Amino acid sequence: MMKKLLYILLITITLSSFAQEGKKNVQIKHEISSISVYPNPFSDKTNINFNSKTDTSIDFIVQDLLGNRIYSDKFIIVKGRNSIPFYRNKLTSGIYIYTLKTKNKVISKRFVIK
Repeated sequence: MMKKLLYILLITITLSSFAQEGKKNVQIKHEISSISVYPNPFSDKTNINFNSKTDTSIDFIVQDLLGNRIYSDKFIIVKGRNSIPFYRNKLTSGIYIYTLKTKNKVISKRFVIK
């Protein structure tokens, strides 16, 4: 009976340590954080600022509230602080959704054009 309990305990500890290691790797790899837009709302130009834990590529997508893609570009970002400028061009005033997409993470937020 004691051998079975020790065996079950050993398997549980081993599996939980492997699961935790896998989670750590996913969280660190390609993670972006501290996202802000300034100014927001804006008239002509704004900057999307964020931190990255690694050098990687990122897709930057802007959509209207109906989900229509109105702008898309790919950027190479570096470890540390990054900034993506966005110009209004001929867009009408309103609320827009921007998305930052890496290989492992997708973050969507909004900005307002005056």
